[in-house]
Amino acid sequence: MVNMKRVFVGLGMCVGLAAGAQPSAGLLGPARLEVSEPSAEEFVDRAKAAPSLMFRAADLPDIRRRLAEDPDAKAWWEGFRRALDANIAKGVKVPPCGAQWYHWYSCRKCGAQLRGESPTRHVCAKCGEVHSGWPYDDAYWFPFQHRCGDMVRDAGVAWAITGERRYADVAKGLLLDYAKVYLSWPRHDNWAKATDRNPDAARAFSQVLDESVWMIDLVRGFDAISGTLTEEERQTIFARLFRPAADIIYKRDDVGRPILGNHQCWHFSAYALAALVMGDVARVRESIDGLSGWKYQLSRGILEDGCWYEGAWGYQFYTMSSLAPYFTALRNLGYEPPAAFKRLFDSPFRQLAPDWFLPAVNDTARVRFAPGALADLYEQAWTWWGDPQHGWWVAQQPRRTMAYALWGRPARKDAAFTPPASRNFGGIGLAVLRSRSPAAKGPLPDNMLAMDYGPHGGWHGHHDKLQLLLWGRGRMWGEDPGCIAYGNPRHWGWYRSTLAHNTLAMDGRNQAPAQGRLVGYAADGNAAVVAADSGGAYPGATVRRATALVDDIVLDFAEARADSAHEWEWAFHARGKQETSVTNGVAVQTTPPEIDVRDRVKVEAAQNMDHWLWVEDVREGAHDGMWHSVWRQGGDALHLFQKSPAGMLRTGTGPAQPPPEKFRLAVNRVKGGRHLAFRTVMTLDGSADVQIGDEIARNGWRGFSATVGGRRFELTINGENVRLVEKDGTGKAVRDLAAKR
Repeated sequence: MVNMKRVFVGLGMCVGLAAGAQPSAGLLGPARLEVSEPSAEEFVDRAKAAPSLMFRAADLPDIRRRLAEDPDAKAWWEGFRRALDANIAKGVKVPPCGAQWYHWYSCRKCGAQLRGESPTRHVCAKCGEVHSGWPYDDAYWFPFQHRCGDMVRDAGVAWAITGERRYADVAKGLLLDYAKVYLSWPRHDNWAKATDRNPDAARAFSQVLDESVWMIDLVRGFDAISGTLTEEERQTIFARLFRPAADIIYKRDDVGRPILGNHQCWHFSAYALAALVMGDVARVRESIDGLSGWKYQLSRGILEDGCWYEGAWGYQFYTMSSLAPYFTALRNLGYEPPAAFKRLFDSPFRQLAPDWFLPAVNDTARVRFAPGALADLYEQAWTWWGDPQHGWWVAQQPRRTMAYALWGRPARKDAAFTPPASRNFGGIGLAVLRSRSPAAKGPLPDNMLAMDYGPHGGWHGHHDKLQLLLWGRGRMWGEDPGCIAYGNPRHWGWYRSTLAHNTLAMDGRNQAPAQGRLVGYAADGNAAVVAADSGGAYPGATVRRATALVDDIVLDFAEARADSAHEWEWAFHARGKQETSVTNGVAVQTTPPEIDVRDRVKVEAAQNMDHWLWVEDVREGAHDGMWHSVWRQGGDALHLFQKSPAGMLRTGTGPAQPPPEKFRLAVNRVKGGRHLAFRTVMTLDGSADVQIGDEIARNGWRGFSATVGGRRFELTINGENVRLVEKDGTGKAVRDLAAKR
């Protein structure tokens, strides 16, 4: 199996196209981190005492003792060795050619991943559609290249632990086989062009990013078996594999300016590890203090709330996976991983949703982050920093991972876990509101609402400013579709579109890339409220949105102000069976466009098409300004009530995550003048006892009132604050929540 860090199974789209997108200027801070580490010369000198990248020779007695005495480590070792021996028996061979981009390997019909039945036959695992020819035949070899990298690394580990020469011979054979063919493979890019001009073109893969991921495992396996190689074998591997690959990787970033992104973290990790085994002091120094080295990446890429600037959990964990091998090697050579790196490990705990997933914002799949998830990464974090939260996390599941076997330390299963609370993540621009229902069980609050108002997210950002994500009674309702393979037109035409998110679209177009502005945020007990504006997302218009979560009730006020009349679409998506108050809807014909995936221009141009083309079973009917929708899953129900100007309600079935999963849309289409507002109440407990009052406009504050189950609320916003008031039967305020200034 291909390691999850290399593809998008579980973590989201972790093999990107962008060559290193920059964040907005407002995110850039000082490029220096005050750290103390050995010099590059000292690192290289210490690395001569191989093995040193994954573990040191002095560590092996403790590792062997753990494998013999610890039940979890022993179980991992037995399974690891059994799988390794089976793969050796099958015969893992170097592929016959360089591989093509893995993002091509998705179904053109439904977007799901393909299953390779042969080098020329590729079948959708979900709908059965058969694919062949370019790019599928070339992308077929992608996992095989990584399988060879895995084999070199794993055989190196087995040799170091057992001393059985057969394992070292397997790793050596693959390395020498690569050295025979690597330079004969032409450099090629994601669009099959054989070229040396594109700095992102590679040989074993179609982009330098994937070459880097693969190289890290080759180099670590080499380091483990280095003592078994002759000097001639070492120099052959250096001259015909490691050095030319490291040159391609290094030169990708050697452009005279800093480049920020997950790609660059993989790049310097790969060329630095190769430099350590080859004795290249200059490249090691570049990985530390260079324009795009680790100090620059951590100082600029990690935001004030500990989140990675690209705003997608798949890419945050992908970046962490790139840095872990690098800092493991530096730790073995005398430098402890920096505290700044730890912030990336801490931030996911604070955004956990009630179903133990993380919000699927921007280019990512839905990442499950339940106790024990991403165990290899968090085993290392627990070993490095000893944070009790990390220790609790890894102890909740059997610790049968390579990381525990090689580097693990004891952890207490009964250690305290701190439940996440309502919080505004100002760096990434995500406000999280939480409450506990009477039915809540377990450590996590079972209701959660998140508003995304922050930076666009660079190349991996979506057109989704002011979108809402919603969980109620432990179940996900308001959903972000995340993303699918970037080579699939559906990704561009639907998954990135404004219509696919729970926000407002203007005139049927995507929002412009923009950063919103937080107007106000406040939380107290079982209630929280947030408001933000859309920044420059709507040319010629501004949207402000105020949203509150109180117990099992959501209040939402969105108003648009524009320089002229526009058509607005207020959208919400949820899974389950849907019923609406508009029963006389008529069918609207939609057909997904057929786009040749070999035509790059047409694939990316899908984002400019009518986004409704990707939605099935579309119906629309008129409403007089008040409408209602309910979604049902099992015994649970989400009710949505809305008042707005009269318009048309559209429903339909849209692509969700992961494909071919679907959700049901409710989209209020209103043609308005320069100002219009949408007043919404949602109930998470199945209650339909809702009355929405008129708009409130007094002393610069705007909003609305509502009565829900006999409880009276007012939600209002002005240019600098947001306010939630709950009143009793006499009109006296029993809750008055506003941002503190």
